[in-house]
Amino acid sequence: MHPLNNQDMTGSSICQGASIDSTVTPKETGVNSDRQRERLENSVASDTESLPSRTENLVCFLARHPGKCLATALLLSLVISVFVALVGELKVTTETKGWKSRGTLLSNRQMQDSLVRKFKNDLFFNEYLELPRQEEQSPWDYIVNNIVTGYMGMDGEEDLSDDVQPSTFNTSTKSLQSQACYSDHYLSPDFIFYNHLIAAWKSDPKEDDDESASFSILDPEAMLEICEAELNTNLLLQEKGYCGDCAESNHCPPPNSIIMLLRNFLAGPIDFKSSLDLANLLSIPCSNLIEMYRPLRSVFTNMLVACTNDVKNNFDSATQELGNVTLCPQGFSPNMVDVNFGVGENTFLRYSASYFNTFDLDLSDKENDIIIEKMYDILKDFDRADETIVLGVYDTNYGNFNAYFTNEVLLADVSFAFLSAAVTMLAMIAHTRSLWLSLLGILQIILSIPMAYFIYYFIFGLKFFPILNLIGLFVSAALGADDVFVVVDKWKSARLENPEGCLESIAKIALPDAASAMFLTTSTTAVAFFATCICPVPPIFTFALFCGLLIILNYILNCLFLFPGLCLYDRWLTNGSKNCLITFYHLPENLAEQHSPIQENQNGLDESQREQSLMHSILSTLYTVIHSYRVVILVLSLISIAVSAYFASTIRQPQVSDVRLLPSKNPLEMHYEWNKLILTNELFFASGSSMRTYWGIIPADEGKHRDPDTLSNLALDEQFDPSSEAAQEYLLGFCDDLFMNDFVQKPSADFKCEINRFDSWLQKQSSSDEKDNDYIDACKDADSLPMAEDLFHSCIIHWSKVNKEKNILSKDGIVKIMRVDSRSPVIQYSQSMNILKEEWNKFENWFEIKNSLAPLGVDQMFHACAVWWWYDTNAQMLSTAFGAAMIAVGFSGFMVLISTRSFILTLISAICIAYVLAAATASLVSLGWELGFLQSVCFAILIGIR
Repeated sequence: MHPLNNQDMTGSSICQGASIDSTVTPKETGVNSDRQRERLENSVASDTESLPSRTENLVCFLARHPGKCLATALLLSLVISVFVALVGELKVTTETKGWKSRGTLLSNRQMQDSLVRKFKNDLFFNEYLELPRQEEQSPWDYIVNNIVTGYMGMDGEEDLSDDVQPSTFNTSTKSLQSQACYSDHYLSPDFIFYNHLIAAWKSDPKEDDDESASFSILDPEAMLEICEAELNTNLLLQEKGYCGDCAESNHCPPPNSIIMLLRNFLAGPIDFKSSLDLANLLSIPCSNLIEMYRPLRSVFTNMLVACTNDVKNNFDSATQELGNVTLCPQGFSPNMVDVNFGVGENTFLRYSASYFNTFDLDLSDKENDIIIEKMYDILKDFDRADETIVLGVYDTNYGNFNAYFTNEVLLADVSFAFLSAAVTMLAMIAHTRSLWLSLLGILQIILSIPMAYFIYYFIFGLKFFPILNLIGLFVSAALGADDVFVVVDKWKSARLENPEGCLESIAKIALPDAASAMFLTTSTTAVAFFATCICPVPPIFTFALFCGLLIILNYILNCLFLFPGLCLYDRWLTNGSKNCLITFYHLPENLAEQHSPIQENQNGLDESQREQSLMHSILSTLYTVIHSYRVVILVLSLISIAVSAYFASTIRQPQVSDVRLLPSKNPLEMHYEWNKLILTNELFFASGSSMRTYWGIIPADEGKHRDPDTLSNLALDEQFDPSSEAAQEYLLGFCDDLFMNDFVQKPSADFKCEINRFDSWLQKQSSSDEKDNDYIDACKDADSLPMAEDLFHSCIIHWSKVNKEKNILSKDGIVKIMRVDSRSPVIQYSQSMNILKEEWNKFENWFEIKNSLAPLGVDQMFHACAVWWWYDTNAQMLSTAFGAAMIAVGFSGFMVLISTRSFILTLISAICIAYVLAAATASLVSLGWELGFLQSVCFAILIGIR
């Protein structure tokens, strides 16, 4: 037996000798005792001279009192973890919140635009309507002096109340509410804007190519399947009470669909406002309906083709109005046909959509959302037809079911973190051959999570915790295990080199060396993640920050747990412990003595004669091959680096705005794709975007940029003054100049800008025999613009109040904000980033020129559009990807230079790191990927663990 360390009860070491680690095989010890003892003395002496006394004292204290140190570290970590669990208010955000840039020029513009639109009524009437009521402040004072809370949707329009509701067919929401529920659903076009349940149908669903499809939706067999599926689904909705506006009648009206149009076609014109007419119409069984349809199919098809082409030809994309449509029967809606139907007299209908009346205008959005969640619970019970001739897939108009399912999948994927921990545990057990060390390793990985969140929440004050952050659990498991392997290998290596060294001597060699090695890898990895924090998109920022904190906490807890744990581990083995929790690999005692270093020396065996390990043989062979062909490998490597760098530089930004997470064969994803092919989507949702021009506010965002539920205060332009004659003349001609450009359109055919309507009103009032008394008082008989400066504010404010012109906002008798609405016929979320960039430059260049020519007081105008925010978000993510990569590579090179003190090794290391990034990025390019939201997340991880 080997001599044992003499240990007192307090844990101090007397350094009289130590045994070889019982987990080490005889083949791995391989030096004689004299050589080992000499190496021990030299290494300890050298290490003692180089170590600062404070570090040496700390290591000695740790080696003497490992139990106390470990217990203290565990207790402190557990206390903080429990505190975080009780007070931290961790709430994982599963919605797609925050995917907008903050703090950039474009996002600052859009933030101010959003505030004006959201609280326009408060500011116009100077009453608390949307803003939280304040007793001591007016709405103006409150919004200017306080950060407003609220949520900005992905499209920049959601959750914002504007006074203009899309009214495609000149039907207002108010008039809709006054009509019978049946006529609302069948005659009102506005139903397509509400969050109804929608069934999307596709004929011959197993065939992707339209030209190869065997069935059309207009085939009697397909129409029969759709009819019966609609009936069954509608009965289920009726049974559950999800009938939208018609819930009180205890009867769900049938969906607005091609089947309903067919019923109307076969029965002749009916009164959709008459429940009796509808009841008689719906009493026809589906089988009888289709038998009536068979001989009239060609007539119905031709009518549908003529109607569809009539709608396409008369639709005004600028005003989003149908115009003079004369060939469509009562009850037709564009959701009944697809975009290719009628093109070149095409009569093959592949896609159609049925709108079920499930949205209730009398309920709040939250109440309607509750109903949608209940419908999601019965999604699997909706009738999907036969799935051979025709297939139906269901979702709401806003894609709620898709979002619910995606969130469920993401949350379920988090469970893989436990599997990751299990695999990590097995890897550590296999490597360390010790349940004790593996348990400490898992503990440091697990406890690093609440410890990191403690800093994230209490130090940085971040409450926004997107589900993306949970990916950090996998990062923590992988990199935390690496740290465990490093420190265990350092300790065992020191013990192998010094089998008779005392505990303190081994600790002085192994622990500082391990801490230094782990610090190099930890610092470069953490900095790589922290470098990604330059991204102004909140989910990317919080993800990078949280992962960086996890890496640092893994390092700290590894030192606090594994260092004392290894001291205890070594002491127990030195004392001859056979506990399987400490190590489950023990050499038989006689075998250990037979192959002891002394015995091997006596047998005359030297190190070069002993059998090499398998790994050593593999690495030796690999080295021989590489060394033999080093010139060829060098040339190929340089070529590979150059090629990878070239293709990596060509990675594109997303061509469309869709951030899709589900596979294409998922029914919810099929609904999304099929619904885009419906004519409704092409007419109303893919025909440009609304634009706004502002005077009186400046781009600013003073809110918490990392909190999507925090907006900003309203930043007024104190230099804004439209009252001068020069300013009035400039504003009067602005709209004519604006709408002369081909990249912008009027929001409606008869649109006139507010300032021009005000001028017309002045002319009308001045020439009228019955002048308004308020006009006389406020305008002093002014007949047109420009008017006297001292009368401008009072006069235009009076006009705006009388005519409810909410684009003129005033405070204390002074015009503070003016807005002009317009529309772009080109820009939309589905456009490529190159087209958006081109359109942005058109707008920006024109506005810069106009500002340069504008008189003082109206020379700070800017344009805003939700699509610009999307465009800026993608541009910022691309910039972050390259910027963070440069920071990571630069810092890694610096650390390599500090640690190796060799410029050649530093250069080689930097090239290797850059190559990994370039090769991975080039691989994405070869696969056709773009640098979108998800790819940016992957890029952040790649930079972090490169």
